[in-house]
Amino acid sequence: MNVFFLQKKKQKTNLQLGLVRMLSVHWPERVAEMLDIFRLFVIEFELLRWNCVASTASLGIFLSKLCMIGGSVIVIVLIQVGVVRIWRHGHFAKHHPSLICALGSFAMNFYICMTCILLEPLSCSLNPNGKQTVNAYQDVICWQNGEHRMMVIVGGAALLAPAFYLSHCLAVVHRF
Repeated sequence: MNVFFLQKKKQKTNLQLGLVRMLSVHWPERVAEMLDIFRLFVIEFELLRWNCVASTASLGIFLSKLCMIGGSVIVIVLIQVGVVRIWRHGHFAKHHPSLICALGSFAMNFYICMTCILLEPLSCSLNPNGKQTVNAYQDVICWQNGEHRMMVIVGGAALLAPAFYLSHCLAVVHRF
């Protein structure tokens, strides 16, 4: 079997187990310890600490996460355009499948992470004061202010991209 394929499968499994640990479930101690190890593989955008550079509201942090995802796709496309233009003599149509493969690999590897980021505004928890706040942004009160509404609208609209990718994958599987 292909070693690259096995490595990618292991990476995806580690990411999934790390995300399972982030769920609000009371796990038995041994299972929780194992899941904590796998949580190291989950991409945490909060490690960048945007507030150290400039004072940023929760909506700004959420939008910057979305821009990082979109920016990554743009970087992949620009690299492909540069490689084809310089080393492949500008034959874009001939090398179009490699771009599709690169974007598909990106989407496949980060699908769960992207979806979790887009669904963050919908994950609310009840506080002792009786108000619900977004788990990822404790200063945002759920369903009561414009900031949360904007996060839900933008996240919902951006959720169309992973939904389109999933529907396209299902159509390909159904076709074959």
